[in-house]
Amino acid sequence: MSFLRWDVLLLGFVLALPVLLLGMRGDLTVPVMMGRLPWCLLASWVIVSLLRWATTPPVKHDVEEPKHGQPFTNPLDGLGVDHEAPAAH
Repeated sequence: MSFLRWDVLLLGFVLALPVLLLGMRGDLTVPVMMGRLPWCLLASWVIVSLLRWATTPPVKHDVEEPKHGQPFTNPLDGLGVDHEAPAAH
């Protein structure tokens, strides 16, 4: 995921507002303020990444489990593959 996504940049700006306000008020010097701004962008990237990971639905697999009351069907039936075990000699 890129640092230049709009949601990352917007959240980074929101997280940087207190740092900018402290700098304008004089509590932080300009070098200290500029050193903390990249951390706001990194924190926003981590937050957005975790939220996207947590809200992504799980991947469904190709083979579905039979529902209750339905007979099991072998996924190899439609492929024309002989799935029976060979006879032992």
